[in-house]
Formats: sequence, C-alpha cells, structure tokens
Amino acid sequence: MDATSSPEAFDLLVSTGRGLEQKCISALEEVIRSFDPGFRATKSQFCGLLKGSATKPNRDIIHHVVSVLEEKPWYNELIKRVVPIDTVVLSDPRRIVEAVKDLRLRIPPRGDESFRVRVRKRGAGLERMELITSVADLFDNEVDLAHPDFEVRIEMVGKSSGVSIIRRGEIFPDL
Repeated sequence: MDATSSPEAFDLLVSTGRGLEQKCISALEEVIRSFDPGFRATKSQFCGLLKGSATKPNRDIIHHVVSVLEEKPWYNELIKRVVPIDTVVLSDPRRIVEAVKDLRLRIPPRGDESFRVRVRKRGAGLERMELITSVADLFDNEVDLAHPDFEVRIEMVGKSSGVSIIRRGEIFPDL
C-alpha cells in the first residue's frame, strides 16, 4: 500500500491467543452469524489479531457477543477482546487526528464526561505520545485514565488504523 492508497476497511478488531486465530474465526462465526449472516472474520498480519467485517452495527454485534458469552462462557477462551471500529484511515498522524475530529462531531461527548486516549501500535512507526497529545488536545473534557466515561481508541494495524470513540458497554470486555 503506498501513501495514497486507501486503507483496508474493518468494523471490529478481535484479540485471541497466538496460534488460535483459526479456532477463534470459527467461534466468531458460530457466535455472530446467527445475528449477522454477513459477518466475516479474517486473520491480520499480526499473531492473535483478527479483523471483522459486519453488515450490522458493530456495537449491536458486541452486545450480541456479550450476551452469548454470558450463556456460553467457554468461548471466552478464544474471544479475548472485541473492539468496535468507527472509521479506518491510513496510519498517518494527520489522518488519524482528522478522523478523531470527524468522530467528535458525529459522536459528541457531553461536557461532564471524562475520557482517555488509548493507542495500540502494531507495525506502525508513529510516535505514540505525540499522537496521544494531539488527540487529547481536541477535547475539553477531563482526563481520567482509570475509569473514563469514553475512550478515544486508536488501533494501528500496520498501514491501517482503526479509530473509535467508545463509551462504557460498547467494548468487550468493558472499559
């Protein structure tokens, strides 16, 4: 992918154990396809990380996964984390900051909500703290690193970065 190409789109990032990717894909399909027949999961270039593409809203899928895991906890051995992705951009600091600006307008935080910025770098050579500072400066809300009301999540997966504003109950396991 060169600097002008589009990033690969995905709606969810799913973490599993190293070497368990194919078993996790099967488990995800079993858990999610009854709810979203168009759901597809694929391996990423990183061990233990899957990309999911959905036809239904990703937060609805996460709520469905949580309800199934409450009834069938053995899937927790494979499905470790499910993160909703609001938009995917190239792993470039300017594009990531612009994506957060757009999301802030689409998903505006209330003034009394606290937040944190979480960056997970995988195969991207960006400066983590500079990015966190640039994103945090976009918000007037109070920072709470331990128990925020919402999280600005940046999931770098090589040349693509998933960017989300996530509130409590919209991620598995919860904030």
